Amino acid sequence: NVETFNRSAEALFDCDSKEAQGKSFTEFLAPESRLVAEDYLSSFSKPGVAGLLNDGREVIGKTARGGLIPLFMTTGRMESNESRCVILKDITQWKKAEEELLNAKQSAETASNQKSDFLAKISHEVRTPLNAIIGFSDMMRSRLFGPLPGKYAEYAELIHDSGQHMLDLIGDVLDLSKVEAGKYDLHYGEFDAADVIRSSVKMVRPSADAAEVVLNVEIEGHDLIV
Repeated sequence: NVETFNRSAEALFDCDSKEAQGKSFTEFLAPESRLVAEDYLSSFSKPGVAGLLNDGREVIGKTARGGLIPLFMTTGRMESNESRCVILKDITQWKKAEEELLNAKQSAETASNQKSDFLAKISHEVRTPLNAIIGFSDMMRSRLFGPLPGKYAEYAELIHDSGQHMLDLIGDVLDLSKVEAGKYDLHYGEFDAADVIRSSVKMVRPSADAAEVVLNVEIEGHDLIV
């Protein structure tokens, strides 16, 4: 039972000390918090470790006018008698900040999911014409309908490699969507770094030539790529 309120408690619960005196402390809490507060206060009369822990509890206070206030409750024993001093901290701002962070997190997750869905749909739409580009350039590379004059054979090779590179990028985008969704499985294996470097140089060679940039790549154990 309440023996006295200090001025802060009077302001918090909109109730002066005389009105509160003799009432059950849990009357000043919302129904869902009463059992929490009772268990917390009764734990200090129990022997063992449970009676020594004082980590506080979150409860919901109820004002005289029916308003609800989120509170953090801790307690300590009074030296003069067997009474306990209950300290209540208004955590309305903390709860508001917590709610805002939670809403921001949910909004970010929703935006991320929407982005992943968008990327997945666009990637699937792009693959169809891209496969056609790769297929036709492959026919040209294989000289299916006869030889190609001059630099056309080289251009067909570049078209094929560029299309394949773009297809790989789309695959990477889809893989990224899987990573963000936590559904990507890693597969470990060996690959030839020299082939990757040659392919990269081949892709950027036209841009480098146009910008008058000289590319020289040296790979140990392989011929110089100029």
